[in-house]
Amino acid sequence: MEYLIVENEIYAKEKLKSMVQEIRPDAILAGESGTIEDTVNLIEHLKKTPDLIFLDIELDDGNCFEIFRRTDVKSPVIFTTAYDNYMLQAFKENGIAYLLKPVLKEDLAHALDKLERLKGLSSENQASARMENRRWRQRLLIVNGDQYSFVNVSEIAYLLSEDKYVFAILKSGKRQLTEIGSLADALPCLDRHQFFQTARNLIINIESIEKVVKHFNGRLKVILSVHGEKTETMVSAARKHDFLEWMGGKP
Repeated sequence: MEYLIVENEIYAKEKLKSMVQEIRPDAILAGESGTIEDTVNLIEHLKKTPDLIFLDIELDDGNCFEIFRRTDVKSPVIFTTAYDNYMLQAFKENGIAYLLKPVLKEDLAHALDKLERLKGLSSENQASARMENRRWRQRLLIVNGDQYSFVNVSEIAYLLSEDKYVFAILKSGKRQLTEIGSLADALPCLDRHQFFQTARNLIINIESIEKVVKHFNGRLKVILSVHGEKTETMVSAARKHDFLEWMGGKP
């Protein structure tokens, strides 16, 4: 974690630095200032946006909220102040915590934990967005003797692993040998809203499901219908929740 300290009281600044170092020994102080002017200049010339800014409200040359009017502050902010009447405004300006002086170690630790939780949620959301925006495979290569062709993924009812080969069973009922080495290779390339691996040897297309019924020991029996032919597969109790969420369209 890289952070800035904006504080005009020397003792308060040193005390804060000491507590941060104690709570987060790997934290790196990227810069410090005590005025609006120096802070704006510091933020605008840093090569990397800091992970956090500690910001006192009353600085040597005025109120810290002038900083937000003069430059684009992208970092989350922990406000450290002797005044309790700026709280609402603080949370409108990137604030994730509002600590009254003298800052207590427990309060600071709680605020830093909150920052880590927010960063974790942000990472998860970004990963989810990348998954949503990725380009899924639209075709699979088909091998037929010494000839190659392809099928559109939308034509596949399910993928079946058999004897070290992966076959595409098409909605037309045709069985085609693919170039895929294993289902583990196939799954990350398929639209996760459309396909689900119900068993070690089977990935199904949701459009091929005819019926899902409760089975023994918390399992589910899934009945597929492909060109008039019925195929059954089981979903284990451990994966039941994930499967039902997938059926319901949850991400």
